[in-house]
Amino acid sequence: MNNTSIISPTLFFALAASMAVAVAGCAGEGEFIGEETSEETGEDTGSEDVSLISLTINGSSERVVIDEAMVVSLQAEVSGAVERVDFFDLEDGTLLASDMESPYEAFWIADGEDDNGLRTFEAVVVGVEGSEDSGTVRAEIELPGAGDPRWTLDLPLLPKHSGLVTVPSGAIMFADEMLGAVDTDGGITWEVLPFEGQAIAFDGSSGEVLVMGADDGDLNFAGVSSSGELRWTSTLDAGWTVDLEGMVIRGRRMAVVATWGGNGNPVLFVIDRGDNGQVFEPLWFSDPGENGDEETTLGNIVFREDGSLLVPLFQDLGADGVSNKLLAYDEAGGMSTVYESTDLGLRLSTVAVADGQVFLGGEEDGKGVLMRLDADGEVLSSATVGDEVSGLRADRGGVVFAAPIIQPIGADLFAGRVDDLGELDWVNAFVDNEIEGEVVSAIDVNDLGYTYLLTLAGEGLRLRSIHP
Repeated sequence: MNNTSIISPTLFFALAASMAVAVAGCAGEGEFIGEETSEETGEDTGSEDVSLISLTINGSSERVVIDEAMVVSLQAEVSGAVERVDFFDLEDGTLLASDMESPYEAFWIADGEDDNGLRTFEAVVVGVEGSEDSGTVRAEIELPGAGDPRWTLDLPLLPKHSGLVTVPSGAIMFADEMLGAVDTDGGITWEVLPFEGQAIAFDGSSGEVLVMGADDGDLNFAGVSSSGELRWTSTLDAGWTVDLEGMVIRGRRMAVVATWGGNGNPVLFVIDRGDNGQVFEPLWFSDPGENGDEETTLGNIVFREDGSLLVPLFQDLGADGVSNKLLAYDEAGGMSTVYESTDLGLRLSTVAVADGQVFLGGEEDGKGVLMRLDADGEVLSSATVGDEVSGLRADRGGVVFAAPIIQPIGADLFAGRVDDLGELDWVNAFVDNEIEGEVVSAIDVNDLGYTYLLTLAGEGLRLRSIHP
């Protein structure tokens, strides 16, 4: 027997309409029956209870090993009606972050030996109705000692000019017409500049690196990406025969230290780079050695936060002794003296500014000297290291320095860091029995504290990366 019931089309549509009315009455006007999700994130927002689906560290849910300074990323995947996710470092009970929007994440910086050991991070998901869920991940921190070499490269280049600046991907260096992009593992990709480079600086406003050279009265410029790609070149017919010693950049202004080709006297000049950073117009120059026959040298230069330019100056006045000054130039080229000394054994050559304090380096009575000054030029502390402090760079409130050993006594070079109180954080002595000393070409440090040090060592260049 066939038990199939036959329903007429009219009766079928009437039943369907009555069922729709019944469902709407149970749900209430405007309510949605089913699982509600966020249109933006796809997360379940209908349930009052929250759940931590996963917690990862640097993309892994397993224990990770961190053996170099880095920014550690924590990310939580959650479900439910979430108010926020709190991230904790359980080793010291620190709340790293409270994130109220997806993706839920926090960051922690591993940057020194004090961080070494097993470290546990926790994420606590807090719901809008007060429910909670949590989970943990772990990291084994195995950072090398501060000042330990990360890697060392010997390059078969013996240029007349060389220099280096750090970039997020490593460093950009030049050696005459050779341009090198150095990655964090010490690999180098080379490119050829259209002129012979003599100075290099990082442009914080554009993220580019500028390389500069001088030839037959022309000043040549090249813009380089942080990956080492040559982007543009420009030439300024200045009519100056100069040999460039160094440069720094702040906004539109570029300050350059050079020596005149005719008499070898030092000169400082400032150039306006235009709105796009590629049009160059001289603003002013200062020639502090133009009067008299005294020996005058200018050290490396640096901009302060107020826009003034600091320049170390040394003059050998013959029978009248010596003069050491730290000069400050305002934006219009007006000059004032921040610090002055007539001590016969002192010779200043380098300067750095960190958190308003001024650090001065040079040599005094045959030893390297590193002084810390306040904004008014008063000496707060002084220390000796090596035979000459010939390289300084600001680093997170303090400075990193390079101090060669001029006479072979078992070490060729000291590199180290001094904090904002003038205390020595770390120092390392680099020894090579095959050569007699190294000459510092450049020193720079990145945001994580890795120092890059370029020297002339024997018959070539030597490039080091040093752990913070």
